[in-house]
Amino acid sequence: MWFWTGLGKLLLLCFGFEAVSSSLFSCSNDPLELTFLFDLTPSDTAVFELQKERVRDVIRHLETSAPTRSKTFSLIAFHRRPVSFLELADRASEETNRFLGELASLQSSSQFRNETSVARALEAAAKQYARDGKPGAQRLAFLVHDGVNTDLVSDTLEAVKEIREMNVTIFALSAGARPNGFALEGYTGKRSRVYSHDRDASNFEEALDLAIAACPLQYPQSLIEHILQTRRFATRAMDAPRKRMRKFAPEQECSGDKVDIQIVLDTSGSVHAAFDEERAFALDLIKRFDKKAFEKRIQVSVIRFSSDAQIVVPFSIGQSKAEILKSIQSIPFTGDLTKIATAVELGIENLERHQRNRAQQLFILISDGHGQEFWNVVQETGKKLQQAEWEVFSVTASRDYNLEELKLYAGEDARVFIGPKSASFLSIVGNFIDRCIAKDQVEGSGEVEALTTEETLTVEANCDLDVVLVVDRSQSVESDYQKELKTAQDVVALASNSAFNEGKVRVGVTSFANEGQVELGLSKNTRENVTETIGEIFHTGGTTSAVRGVNQALKFLIPNRRKTAKLLFLLISDGHSQDFWRDLVATSEEVLSLPNSLFLAATNSEHYSLSELATWTSDVKNVYHSRQIPHFLERIRDEMRKCGASSRKADQLIAKVSSLKEKVKPKDIIEVEGSGEGSGEEVEGSGQGKDIITADDVIESSTNVTEDAPLSDDGHKEKTRGIDGNLSDKETKTLTKSSFDGKGPCKVDLMFVIDISTSVEEEFEAQRQFTIDLVKRLPKEDFESRIHVGVITFNHWTKVVQPMDKLSSRHVQAYCNLGQSILSLLSNITNEGGATAVAQGMSLAAQEVQRTRRSDARQMIVLVSDGNSKDLWRDVISTSRQVKALAADVYAITVHRNYLFSELEMYATNIGYVYVNGRIEQFLDQTERALRRCVGPNLQKQ
Repeated sequence: MWFWTGLGKLLLLCFGFEAVSSSLFSCSNDPLELTFLFDLTPSDTAVFELQKERVRDVIRHLETSAPTRSKTFSLIAFHRRPVSFLELADRASEETNRFLGELASLQSSSQFRNETSVARALEAAAKQYARDGKPGAQRLAFLVHDGVNTDLVSDTLEAVKEIREMNVTIFALSAGARPNGFALEGYTGKRSRVYSHDRDASNFEEALDLAIAACPLQYPQSLIEHILQTRRFATRAMDAPRKRMRKFAPEQECSGDKVDIQIVLDTSGSVHAAFDEERAFALDLIKRFDKKAFEKRIQVSVIRFSSDAQIVVPFSIGQSKAEILKSIQSIPFTGDLTKIATAVELGIENLERHQRNRAQQLFILISDGHGQEFWNVVQETGKKLQQAEWEVFSVTASRDYNLEELKLYAGEDARVFIGPKSASFLSIVGNFIDRCIAKDQVEGSGEVEALTTEETLTVEANCDLDVVLVVDRSQSVESDYQKELKTAQDVVALASNSAFNEGKVRVGVTSFANEGQVELGLSKNTRENVTETIGEIFHTGGTTSAVRGVNQALKFLIPNRRKTAKLLFLLISDGHSQDFWRDLVATSEEVLSLPNSLFLAATNSEHYSLSELATWTSDVKNVYHSRQIPHFLERIRDEMRKCGASSRKADQLIAKVSSLKEKVKPKDIIEVEGSGEGSGEEVEGSGQGKDIITADDVIESSTNVTEDAPLSDDGHKEKTRGIDGNLSDKETKTLTKSSFDGKGPCKVDLMFVIDISTSVEEEFEAQRQFTIDLVKRLPKEDFESRIHVGVITFNHWTKVVQPMDKLSSRHVQAYCNLGQSILSLLSNITNEGGATAVAQGMSLAAQEVQRTRRSDARQMIVLVSDGNSKDLWRDVISTSRQVKALAADVYAITVHRNYLFSELEMYATNIGYVYVNGRIEQFLDQTERALRRCVGPNLQKQ
């Protein structure tokens, strides 16, 4: 099929064979410049090789559709940074076999899976085109990637814009089972330019031929019928077109006779200058309507967000207009990071849950669009919002806005109100709502619609369902224990007696305090017996170990799970366990890896640890607090209804993927000269004369900063969407920022926190040398007054080796009167072994920084450790919170190969401040630049 030109097939289909002539089609003979950006991080070897094969398919097709055109190849492999294997300027870049040989040599580097950067690869490609591109050539870039990476949306938008300004058309190739199609389409601009499934091949060929203006082949008559038949088959195999958001016209009619309005208001640091005006949009919109309209025609919910999201005004029928206005007016400016996607996800969930029949839904985002989130997350959230049957709008009063990101959510320019256009927001959107609520009542519908439809308590399960209940009976839940048992029994009551009697629904139960215990095996039982067993679980008190309760379920209940059944894993606890951090993370990962399963957590306690419960479930939306128990039960009821189709599909998919992994082999391998053994060294160690493009070549230090996660009720960084709950005053305060005003040389308080325990013994010398190298890079005169340095070491004990308020010279010979040389001091630190207590070391660092910090200086803390501590969960949480309260820039660095990324991330300012494996040199470069030039994320914008 690859030897047919896709465009030729299209013309044959549309115009007939006789109509395809030179008068209808103008083809190009311009040279082609082809850049392939190949992601090295897939861990599945079959997927990695299949991606190579798809690149070879592209080469075969281009050889057929453009046989006479000259082709220049470039190959850039990437994980956290790009590496050029073949450049446009190389002599061998016009040799197809040379390109295929370099492609064959690529090897997976899956250890960098959590650090993949497409933006840097695109910037490297743009740099090549700018430097080595030929005038008049047609330029194509092929991104070989699954759409999942760690780029911020702002970095990605800038990189895509830069390469498109070079007149480069982007295509995407992927072979993984679950590519992020939204993100890939965001790079290419069109779905037809994404080849992620076999069924995409025909459309992908046509898009490729259109892009290069390929010359159609002269098909013999005998082939025409075969081509048309193939085309008809390909049409049936295509992906169904995704729903597109309707174009908005200011005078369009409303589709409902009432309105559900979801307002999402930005309170983060980026809108500080325009916050009052931003909030006024929400206030003025509500003021516009008569209070009677809120009795049943209008229901409103308001979410405020910065680094986290919170429902301030929940949806409710018969709301008081005065109360809504009072709640909005009381929303404060909080400062902090801007997590738009997190808030939009919460808004989508909230509006989906409460939207009414015959109502028009409006989603209004009030923000400047300067989000600090991963590109693939924003793309997926934006597409989800656009595909809802709602009217979506974005508005901002800020002069410093990001139109492109606002469009990612709103979908089109007509729905975004920025600059002078923002003045028309109230009239356009307000008039649209007026047309909704001005409609006459539908005949016979005189009742006020309830928020949720009343249903019978029990439902018939649509599939086999295995339910595992893990119930907390420790001292911390004593006052709410009976409520816990009632919640567990209510879960059981959701399924009908017949579902239990027929064995469609089975329930197993474990309980825990200091130890775990199986209360009921996972087997066929009656609903009455299960309910009675739960009611008889005795409250023992004692310390709390959720890990032991979950492990009992994993050990004794999960082995009895049916392969055909969906699994609901339900934890009922306040989340105040006393487990080790590592144990909790490892156990939660084991549960979350179970196929065809869903983990939910619920608490009946007013005081609970949202962070721990969210760690168990992997998503805050799967955690339900005491006021959300009805929603928890409703969620389970929904799972019972829909599980049939989903579980069967999941099982079929798992079986299909497993089968593919066995069958997938490289096919039709093109023979390549000189591609023998040993040609596939990993990029990290590749030194065969390749010009390595470093991070500094393609990206400034500021672009390394990625999203920070919001603090939960106990300080854990949440990686997912927010939840309806009250934040403490401390959490809503704006963190103190550096007072440096950007004029003249800035002052820096730099604190090293160095791990000297047994776990870093093998790499200790390299670890210590890194700290010395950083100090050596800085001018010695800076240590006299501008830069203060402190040093703390820790194993199971902590020690202040160098107080930060005691000046230390960089060289004793030059500044002997200022005290011991910091270089000598670092050189004399030795590995003492012992247990690892990172929390104690960071806690002491926080105390020292607080005690010695200068009010006009920028604070930086550098944690040098592998993160393999023996700290308790609650100690990690409390210390992380203590450190973040400093508003310092906190970096976590390790040169060890066996590190615990999740613990290092807990202390770092955000995920981009964690430097592992080979990123040490990058950290040194960026930190040196930050210290010399006084640039960085903690400094105020000029």
